Amino acid sequence: MDKTTILFVNHQFQKCGVYEFGKAIGDVLVQSKKYNFLYREADSWEEFYEIFQKEKPSIIIYNYHPCTMGWIGKNYGLIINSHKIRVPQIGIIHEVTQKIADRANDLIFDYHIAADPTLLLKNPIVYKTGRLIPRFQSEPLNNQKINVGSFGFATEGKGFTKIIERVQEELDSAIINLNISFAKYGDERGDNARMIAETSHKILTKDGIELSISHKHLTTEEILKFLSKNDLNVFLYEYQDDRGISSATDWAISVKRPFAITKSSMFRHLFDCYPSICIEDNSLKTILGNGVKHLERLCEKWSPENLLSDYERIIEDIINKNQSRCLKSPIEKRLSFFLHKMHIKRINSQF
Repeated sequence: MDKTTILFVNHQFQKCGVYEFGKAIGDVLVQSKKYNFLYREADSWEEFYEIFQKEKPSIIIYNYHPCTMGWIGKNYGLIINSHKIRVPQIGIIHEVTQKIADRANDLIFDYHIAADPTLLLKNPIVYKTGRLIPRFQSEPLNNQKINVGSFGFATEGKGFTKIIERVQEELDSAIINLNISFAKYGDERGDNARMIAETSHKILTKDGIELSISHKHLTTEEILKFLSKNDLNVFLYEYQDDRGISSATDWAISVKRPFAITKSSMFRHLFDCYPSICIEDNSLKTILGNGVKHLERLCEKWSPENLLSDYERIIEDIINKNQSRCLKSPIEKRLSFFLHKMHIKRINSQF
């Protein structure tokens, strides 16, 4: 019997975390022996629809973000592009919070998936998965000085300069390695990245502390190699509310090196690690000294195999559900959306 075909759609390559996330997920899903997952990339409705007609999938998953894949929700009066597809459609929510998950509707997608293991599943059209920790074999370290590293785009709240300040407070001898690449959305020309680099060199005042900053955009494999060469990786994000989980620590876990975080909501899935890896609880020296034994369980908990199992479970559940939701007419979907908004307003008026 032929396997059910599931189409996983990502946008085409760009220097952004959304693309990297989708590519990594797609590479895992195509390993399925239960379903025929197909990974494809498209940057327009026309490109996507050509793929859809060729592959004829039973279900579609979109690595959706309004900045990268807004065409799927483009509005033509009462008609949205996704309404033209009469198979179940699933959208990944990137900047997910509990509030966003609870309020998610079926105007564009019939179902949603969020890679946030802390979510409480209160909304029947929202599913959750664990994180994806890539398999990676780190080489033994032989650094003459302690190497402290971090990476990311030069978007707001990453706290790169705080890393330098913290290292200078705690250590007398260290090399700080930062990779701050140019973001497609928010810093395409690299102005922010260069400004952070300039500020970082200015605040470096302590003898014995060296600073190395690069701006090259790294592939996932290159990021893993970069992190694996550091004795300690550090992510001092600001305390930002209403943000989704950051993928930066997925790679930090993968290379099995100690790493430190702040109690930013973007790291909420790691708050229960013991001993704590939060700098509000422990110093960098203590976190480095605690090693990684207590973090290794996460490599298995959020392994590629377990993520694939999560997706297969979700697909099976959707197949088994009554598909009448997915066969609504565009007008029925629009009416459903307005009723949903009225329901939310009614709930809010009670508080």
